[in-house]
Amino acid sequence: MAGDVNIMVVPLVFDIEPGTPPDSLVRLLRQRLGHDGEVYLVAAPGRVNIVGEHTDYNGFPVLPFAIDREIRIAFVLSDDETIELTSIDGYGARSFQVDESRSPYTQGDWGNYIKAAVRGFLEEGVIDAGRARGFKGICAGDIPVSAGLSSSSALVVASGMAFLKANGLEMDSMACAGILARSERYAGIEGGGMDQAVSLMGKRDTALKIDFFPLRIRPVPLLDEHVFVVCNSMVQASKTASARASYNRRVVECRLAATMLRAALVKRTGVLIDADRLGDFNPEKTGFSWEELERMADEIMRGSPLPLSVIADRVGMSVDDLVEKRCTLRDGSVFIQPEEGYEVRKRFLHVASEARRVEETADALRCGDAVAVGRLMNRSHESCRDNYEISCDELETLTSIARECGAIGSRLTGAGFGGCTVNLVESSFLSSFMRNVKEKYYEDYLGIILDSEKQEKILFPCRASDGARIYRYR
Repeated sequence: MAGDVNIMVVPLVFDIEPGTPPDSLVRLLRQRLGHDGEVYLVAAPGRVNIVGEHTDYNGFPVLPFAIDREIRIAFVLSDDETIELTSIDGYGARSFQVDESRSPYTQGDWGNYIKAAVRGFLEEGVIDAGRARGFKGICAGDIPVSAGLSSSSALVVASGMAFLKANGLEMDSMACAGILARSERYAGIEGGGMDQAVSLMGKRDTALKIDFFPLRIRPVPLLDEHVFVVCNSMVQASKTASARASYNRRVVECRLAATMLRAALVKRTGVLIDADRLGDFNPEKTGFSWEELERMADEIMRGSPLPLSVIADRVGMSVDDLVEKRCTLRDGSVFIQPEEGYEVRKRFLHVASEARRVEETADALRCGDAVAVGRLMNRSHESCRDNYEISCDELETLTSIARECGAIGSRLTGAGFGGCTVNLVESSFLSSFMRNVKEKYYEDYLGIILDSEKQEKILFPCRASDGARIYRYR
């Protein structure tokens, strides 16, 4: 049930006790503004996903936890509609009027994640643009960037909470997560809602099993005497135009796969099925076993990859209708068919099997079965590599080395195409695991010498943390 975990009111504000030394970011903001009055600090964590890759936007569950790395914004409330935010991590300053949030910066600009949060609340009618107020602040973070740990979603969440606070509003965290998930798509990625939900509603020492459409969250205990270790492959999982295209291609392929499976079920049953996402097809909803669903998929998706003309013929639609309904992105642009066609069968196989792995992993965690969790993580990685095709040579080398060094399970985490791996390690072996991975992957394979400061940023154990929160300094 959704009520099982951390359903709070956003923004929940914690007053800092008088006399408490201010946070360093708060202190810096006061120095820059010459301001000794009320200052707010919002902190939004990143996340690591144990199992459940690319299932959220398909309507199947995920199993992440919020990590003890975060994006932080120290800010003061504005008397007008100006939003001004300066990164002290070297990304510069961005300033705009609230109603300018509908006009994005150039693609890939970090300011688009601030604008996305603002635009979402405006377009959902939560905040009236004509009466909106902004904020002025500085931000910093210790979530590795372009690493698959959701630094961008944490920035969206932090910016959204600051905007709500600036306008004196509170809202249910479930509703807030849904708005921010939809709004982040304005930045060009057709993602799901995992990152925003776990950043808002993370629970200390606990993973979250998150279901979608509607959003439902249930806590899952983590393993005793085990730790999850993040290892950065040092291949940036960036959101450049090519990376966005690779990601969005898979979203479109899953939509097409759902359309094809729907046609197969209609042919089999004679009943028109109301289904748009792969998550609408499971034994509980269709009455068919996974094995039967996979056989139907094998038949209608035979010969994959397939051009749109063949897909349209098999589902009884015109190519134009198929393009309009399944290949059009949130910004209104049409995803252009790859030269080789769409790889629908492999995408279906990954999503369907990954959805089952989420359920099995949640059960294994509840039973304290670390071996089963590790095995499922390894299978998830294999499917991400073979069926979703989002791995790379460095991730393959890193996961292989991690298992050689004692990881019970090792897999890529996040969208793929680079970024980080997540590794399940017995606590008693943590030091030797990190030492050996440091030597075999970073030093021997990549030729990077890691001092303690560098290691803290790219090779580290992570703890499940609470979700986003706001602190008030008077």
